[in-house]
Amino acid sequence: MKNAQKDKMLVRFSTPDPNTNTIVASRVLPDNSEEPIGMIYPDFGREEDSITYISVNNQGRILFPPTADFVDLENKFGGYAKELTEKAITENLRDEAETLIEREKAIKHLRKTNERNRGFNLLLNNF
Repeated sequence: MKNAQKDKMLVRFSTPDPNTNTIVASRVLPDNSEEPIGMIYPDFGREEDSITYISVNNQGRILFPPTADFVDLENKFGGYAKELTEKAITENLRDEAETLIEREKAIKHLRKTNERNRGFNLLLNNF
C-alpha cells in the first residue's frame, strides 16, 4: 500500500498476479472501499535485470510513459487518483445543482398553480 502524503490520497497496489505479473492500482474511497483505476504490466525485456513498467487505465489506454522507476509510477498514480476524485466531486456537484434547479422549477410551478386556483376559487365564491 502506498500512502501519497502530500495529496492525502490513498492508492493501493495489489501484489503481482502469479500468472501474468500484472499489478492492479486502486484508489481508496472515503468509505475505505477500493476502486480499480489501472493496471501495471512489467516488461522484462531481453535483459533479466531490466524491468520497465507499463501503466494503463481501466480502458486499456496507456496512462504514463513506460518507466523503470516504480516509485515514480506510484506518485503518478497518486496524482491520477486525485484527478479522478476531483472529477467525481465536480460531477456530483453538477448533478446536485441540476436537481436543485429542477426542484426550484417544480416549486415555482406549484406556486403559480396555487395562485391560479386561489383566484379561480375567489371567482366561483363571488357567483
